[in-house]
Amino acid sequence: MAYTTQSRRDVNCFSPSGKTFLPSPPQSPSYSNPSPPSSIHPSPLTSNSPPIHAIITSSSSWSYLSEGASNILYRYTGPPSPIFSNYLLRLRKSLPGSPNTLTNYTALQTYFLPALGDEVVVPTVLARLTPGVAAEFNAVLLSGRGMLRRRMGAGGGGVGIGRGEVDENEEWGMLVGDMSCGMTQGSGSDDIRVGRWTDVAMVEFKPRWLAQSVDAPGEWNVCRSCAVRRMQGGPVATDLRSGEKKSRKRKNQHHRRCLSGDSGIGMISDEEDSSSDEFDQEEPTYCPLDLSSQNPKRIHRAARALITTPAGTLHWRQLSPYDNHHHTLTPSLLTHHFTHWLSPGNPGGEILSRLRSAQEYWGRHGVFTEEREEVEEVGRAMAMRDCSVWVRVWMWEGMQGMQGEQVRFECRVGDLDVKPGKGAGGVYWRNMERRLGRGGWYGDVAEGEKGCRE
Repeated sequence: MAYTTQSRRDVNCFSPSGKTFLPSPPQSPSYSNPSPPSSIHPSPLTSNSPPIHAIITSSSSWSYLSEGASNILYRYTGPPSPIFSNYLLRLRKSLPGSPNTLTNYTALQTYFLPALGDEVVVPTVLARLTPGVAAEFNAVLLSGRGMLRRRMGAGGGGVGIGRGEVDENEEWGMLVGDMSCGMTQGSGSDDIRVGRWTDVAMVEFKPRWLAQSVDAPGEWNVCRSCAVRRMQGGPVATDLRSGEKKSRKRKNQHHRRCLSGDSGIGMISDEEDSSSDEFDQEEPTYCPLDLSSQNPKRIHRAARALITTPAGTLHWRQLSPYDNHHHTLTPSLLTHHFTHWLSPGNPGGEILSRLRSAQEYWGRHGVFTEEREEVEEVGRAMAMRDCSVWVRVWMWEGMQGMQGEQVRFECRVGDLDVKPGKGAGGVYWRNMERRLGRGGWYGDVAEGEKGCRE
């Protein structure tokens, strides 16, 4: 889904400056209001006749890109391909009790894609793994991890790095659309001097609990996500003192200068990292209820947290010494555009509304339910909370270079994996709610903190 800063008055466009300089970019499909998950009519795929769209016979044209707690991503490095060149290969780790790839793909097609829409979910293709190829990808994994550790240090890379390997009994993988930076789109004109769109950044984050847990006490002051952070020693939302601000700012320099290997995601320059004094006066804490609220100030606070703190990851396009791309998009200006895109009536706000609607519907029973179908629905709600949102930022490059206010956004949602409500997952969710409730973490906030209900 794209969002454009133009002056046309429709739901997919917004113009903070009121200026119109740009030729129309490629149009996205119209974005309708979310359909409630209750209207979905499941049509599950069967393991007897899965849709085969690709076959992976060798690891020789793939390189290790990154990994999380449950999956590993590989990038295609072979000759140009109409499928592989635009996709990443996502392979499941061997973890006890975790659903296999075909189960995750079936759930994606049956539940998550109808709930969010084709234009929102990251394009996903099922890929067959020929016998023995999973073991080859484990060899690529070990080599890639070694290079990552040498570049980022022993503790670098994020959650899941160095833990687990590809399940060598797995027969399937997923090809998922690549949302990394490093692409350009022409203006539609044959004359390149007219200009073109260039992606300069990408914001990546997990939405978490966009609606309060139904298991929270009625007199709650703190949302589910902030209550967990609070229990673990972090703030809810607080006005930081100057010493704390400086410490937090130093701590997050690595976050704001993120590197991700050969993924086309790069480091920001000192000029790009500069921002106004006003922008750095208070470093926000991410609260999902801010993001899904109707309050412009709360949405701005959430947007700023996703861009400037580890609640999200801001990737900048990697520029080579010979690249003539230069832009004026500072984190402050990006936050300004991002806030409007996330607001109600704009595409980002509608995507959040759809995510929240699915979370509320499938999570309406609470984690203590014991009915089989309701437990499965709780797992779907958890998947909607733990999914990933990628927002690619495009800027218009004309004859006068990059134009800071001529921005559009492209958004996709992915990592929509099944979360089993039975077994260890369900036990963990129930124990977490008990700890939050008994410890009073949903209750009164400390002096200087702001509750999530404001």
